[in-house]
Amino acid sequence: MLYAYGSGMGEVFVDYHPDFTRIKKTTLVIAVDKDISAQETVKGPGWHTDPYRLGAGLKCLLVLTGGKHNLGGISGYDAAEAIDENPERVMLVQCLTWGISPYSTLSGR
Repeated sequence: MLYAYGSGMGEVFVDYHPDFTRIKKTTLVIAVDKDISAQETVKGPGWHTDPYRLGAGLKCLLVLTGGKHNLGGISGYDAAEAIDENPERVMLVQCLTWGISPYSTLSGR
């Protein structure tokens, strides 16, 4: 899960109530440590790790240090959300997702 929204978004998006306890498959959760996401929650950066903390299956957490909104540059062409663009961080996330993808030759599946 890349940069997932956490639980308890009711203070901003009333109809959003994810249930991470239903995640049973092995999951890699990738988050950053400097994104407060004030427009989405009042819970701070740890909010993006809720799928890891609350998920029921086998899981692994990777927190990218120094990363702010949208993992440091993954948002979209010409988007203004990324305020800390970091090509190295983006490349790391890209390599990790390719490596664990079930369609990747790197994953051995």
